[in-house]
Amino acid sequence: MFRFYETTLLEQFVEDLYKKHGVLTPQQLNTEELSRRLNVWVYYSELGSEAVEIKSGLGSINIYKNQSRVRQWIDFLHELCHILRHSGDQRIMPEQYTKAQESEADNFVLYAAMPISMISQLRLPVRKNDAIHFLASIFNVPLYLAKRRLEQIQHRLCQGMLLTETVAQVEDK
Repeated sequence: MFRFYETTLLEQFVEDLYKKHGVLTPQQLNTEELSRRLNVWVYYSELGSEAVEIKSGLGSINIYKNQSRVRQWIDFLHELCHILRHSGDQRIMPEQYTKAQESEADNFVLYAAMPISMISQLRLPVRKNDAIHFLASIFNVPLYLAKRRLEQIQHRLCQGMLLTETVAQVEDK
């Protein structure tokens, strides 16, 4: 089923990062494990969640401690994207640049929380609602995130199948 799936550049970045650091199973997808493997210091405090790159290859993330573990995990991944992919102080950036970084960080969360390499190894339930609950349980994410990721995967699979059919028809002519 996943043979028609094409990863985005950001998604491939996450896949390569995880492979390089030996992150291969859903059980490894947690703040403690990833921060250790990626050399990121994590602090929990009353302050809002935020990332700071201390120097190249070493970052620090503050996570707001008065929220659920699942929400802390999502915040961690969002801030991790900023450390790995962005530079500069958003407080002084043009608004469009900040919006672009935030959009990329939101997409990063989907890919990092539920990597396609791990999803493709699972046997997903046929019914959409069951598949959403299954993904949320396996990857310890909120239902809305599992739903968004599943719909994204379904959309990309359809795109891939249509592209394959179109290419085949053109080659037949």
